[in-house]
Amino acid sequence: MARPDGDRSERMILIAWAGIVLVITAIVLAVRTRRTIWGRATGPAVADATRPNGTILMITGAHQWTIPLLADWQARGVIDIQKQGPELAKGERSGRSSGPEWIFTVLDAATVDEIELPVLQALVPDAPASGATFILTREDTATREALTASIIDARGRQRAAFGVRPVASRYLAAGLVALAVLGSALALAGTIAANFPRTSSGTNGVAWAVVAATVGIATVALICRGARRVTDAEREYWQRARNLELWVRTTTNPSMALAGWAMYWGHLPGPWIEKMPESITQLRGRDGAFLRGDVNKKNNYP
Repeated sequence: MARPDGDRSERMILIAWAGIVLVITAIVLAVRTRRTIWGRATGPAVADATRPNGTILMITGAHQWTIPLLADWQARGVIDIQKQGPELAKGERSGRSSGPEWIFTVLDAATVDEIELPVLQALVPDAPASGATFILTREDTATREALTASIIDARGRQRAAFGVRPVASRYLAAGLVALAVLGSALALAGTIAANFPRTSSGTNGVAWAVVAATVGIATVALICRGARRVTDAEREYWQRARNLELWVRTTTNPSMALAGWAMYWGHLPGPWIEKMPESITQLRGRDGAFLRGDVNKKNNYP
C-alpha cells in the first residue's frame, strides 16, 4: 500500500501499527485471562478418590443430569429405586422404548445438602421424611419438568455457593477494554494523519482502520463481558473432578460410595461392573431419556 512521503507520515504509520499491536495484545490477553484467571482451567490430573467439593449436578451435562445423581443418592443410602412394569418395544426410527415405572423411596436424607434437597423434593414431594415414596409413571410429564427445573436451579445455587470473584477481577476486565480502546484510538489517529490512499479495491485506508478498531474493541468487550468469573472454590471442584475421573478409569478397587460419579463417565472399567449392585446398574444407559419417560436403547453397554 502506497503512502505519502515525509517523516511525519512515517511516524503516523508507526503510531497506527503500535495501536494495532495494542489491540491484538488486548485480544490475546482477554482470551488467555478467560481461560485461566476467569475460567476453570485445571492442572494435570492426579488419580484421587476424593469427592469434589460440590454437587454432582455441576459436572453432568444437559442430557446426563439425572442418572448420575440418582446413582449417587443410591450409593449414599439416600433413596431406594425400584422399577415395575415392562419396557415396551423400541420404535424403529427413534431407537427408544417406553421405560418402566419407577418407585422412589427415601431412606436417609441426612447427607443431602441444601443444594440437592429441592431436587429430591421435586422427585419425592414428601422428602426428606424417611419412608416417603413416589411412583413416577411414564405419563407423568409434570414431575419430570419440575425435576428438570429444580436441577437447573440447583446448578445456579451451587455456582453462587462457590462465591464471587474479587473486585480486582472486574478491574482487570476494565483494563483490557481500556487497552483495546487506546490501541484503537492510536490506530485511527495514525491512519487518518498518515492519509493512506485508497487501495486497489477502492476502499479508503481510514475506513479499514475504523472497521478494525471497532471489531477489536467489540471483541475484547464481549470476551470480558461473557466470561463467568470462576472462583478458587469452583476451580478446585473441577480439579478434583478431573482427578476423580482418572482414578475411576484406573483403579482396581472401586468404591461404591463414588458409583454415581463413576456413572457419569459412561463405559465403566470391568472392576466397577463386577462390584456395582444391580440397583445402580439398572440405571445405566438411560441418561436424558429418563426425563422423557423412556430408555435409550442406542447405548450398547456390556
